Amino acid sequence: MKQRYTFHVHYADVDIECKIKPYILEEQILNIACRAADDCGFGIPDLNREGKSWVLARFQVAMDDYPKLKDDIEVETWIERNYFSFSTRNFRLWRITNGQHKLIGVCRSVWAIIDLKTRENVNLFDREQFTKYVDGEKIQFSTLKHPDKKTTTGEYSYTIQYADIDQNGHCNSARYMQIITNAFGKECVPSFKNIQVSYSREVRFGECLKVKYTPIDQENIQVLIYNSTDDLCTSAILTK
Repeated sequence: MKQRYTFHVHYADVDIECKIKPYILEEQILNIACRAADDCGFGIPDLNREGKSWVLARFQVAMDDYPKLKDDIEVETWIERNYFSFSTRNFRLWRITNGQHKLIGVCRSVWAIIDLKTRENVNLFDREQFTKYVDGEKIQFSTLKHPDKKTTTGEYSYTIQYADIDQNGHCNSARYMQIITNAFGKECVPSFKNIQVSYSREVRFGECLKVKYTPIDQENIQVLIYNSTDDLCTSAILTK
């Protein structure tokens, strides 16, 4: 089953080039994922009643053109599949101009359900409320593997603050995108057409992160985020 939602790009959402900031784009997409789950009866409030919640495991977005200031964007979303303890939800993004729709990007997200006490993954996807909404349509992405590089060309530190924490008690997924893109400055961010992020470890309030980045080649940059004990928390590849 496919669902459609819209959002409007406001002044606070854009950068100096009047294009939506990547972390704001991710926020909008994740909000739509939550709305879609709510409408199907398995949103965060539904899971919270069982002591469970959704968490994002992977996120990839490929944009031909970023939404711009005052754009109206329509987003189509659907569940591709549920497998083991993960669920894949896809998206298409259209710019609406004078009633005409232009496809400007696609997105894939992979979600898990966790027990809020144990913080471990649980598998609820054999329930009919989940299986009956699976659409099955796939989106093809060019996905790169992280190279085995130990050297970095740049590094900076960031301490998780109040504004970074969400209802699950950890750093919100879109905040990692903000931390990652802040490493490159306003000149580079709009040129990233493909961004893939993997979330592997929770980060809590007050933790200090080390953000390390290095070019893979002329088009791709690897970003690795470590916590204070040098455990890898989040990894990303950004493609120009």
